[in-house]
Amino acid sequence: MRKLGFEGKDMDLFSKLEADILSYLWDRGYGSTNILYKLLGEKHDVTHSTIAVTLGRLHEKGILKRRPERGKGGLRFAYYPKFTKEEFGNHLANKFIDFLRKGFGESCIANLKKRIK
Repeated sequence: MRKLGFEGKDMDLFSKLEADILSYLWDRGYGSTNILYKLLGEKHDVTHSTIAVTLGRLHEKGILKRRPERGKGGLRFAYYPKFTKEEFGNHLANKFIDFLRKGFGESCIANLKKRIK
């Protein structure tokens, strides 16, 4: 599975499970708890309900959207990324710049611009 680019030793934006879920959904476009459990459950040593809870939290945070589907055993959800990976990266960059500007002022932003070039 591809790395998100949001993980690192200094700061992890997502847990390893969340990062793998997002990578799968960005690659495939959608997924269910069952599919993701079959793919990731053993790798992360987690239960089916842990996958379901993690998907629910990503949905509550506004990163995923979901659609109810009828299947064997009743109602379940199909999950979809709310943003492309690039759109999400741009969203995070904008929020981070707003945070820096509000908390540390324009000199911090000017320094950031120098470092990026």
